[in-house]
Amino acid sequence: MGGDYPASARYFIEYPEDIKILGGSFNTDLGSSGVSLQGELSYKFDAPLQIDDTELLLAALTPVVPQLGAVNQVGSFGFDEEITGYEKLDVMQFQTTMTQVFPDIMGADQLAVVGEFGITQVIDMPSYQELRFEGPGTYTTGNPLATAAGAQPATEKPEGFATATSMGYRILGRWKYNNAFSSINLNPRLAWSHDFSGTSPGPGGNFIDGRKAVSIGLEGVYQNTWSADLAYTRFMGAGRYNLLNDRDFVGFNIKASF
Repeated sequence: MGGDYPASARYFIEYPEDIKILGGSFNTDLGSSGVSLQGELSYKFDAPLQIDDTELLLAALTPVVPQLGAVNQVGSFGFDEEITGYEKLDVMQFQTTMTQVFPDIMGADQLAVVGEFGITQVIDMPSYQELRFEGPGTYTTGNPLATAAGAQPATEKPEGFATATSMGYRILGRWKYNNAFSSINLNPRLAWSHDFSGTSPGPGGNFIDGRKAVSIGLEGVYQNTWSADLAYTRFMGAGRYNLLNDRDFVGFNIKASF
């Protein structure tokens, strides 16, 4: 039976049901400061969070290599058993955004600044030693016993895996120069993002500890009809855990409104 296992093992995509979410939002102006403040708080019940894929792989091999049951966190399984790749936990998220417009500054007719802060909190998340959750770029298990047993070349560092708390911020500035050149308006912009603490569990987590990105762009608008936009985006930080580090790009587009 062991010889047939690699050919008979199967995987499938599962879409968990009955995920409930409760949320609230607010929007206000801070007196006469000119600052607009918005925010949102959400609480997701029984959200499916991805268990580290290496732990699942080792568990899937236990029918033919029972010793791997001692070096993974999911357990040992038989030939006809299903291995669930996620754990259901409650997740709370809060984000707040501040917006302010400055007239006649830096030679521009207007400068709009938007700042956003967000935090994700997993409720009662198991410790790293008890159950590791998926973080991008984690290609081996965090268990040194697996390395000692020859099951992997190196032990994954703890900081690569998801954490209970993760947070980051985003800042965008957009200048507006009306009639900079005859009938041409110029709108330069600068954006910065930084995930400064923790890594959100997947799938699709919001933050990766240490990840940064910067984008600079310039839009030109002619008679409010034709526009051209040129932008450059660079990704950095978080080492190999940031899967976008080699995907810097330049974007250019031309649009016409009629």
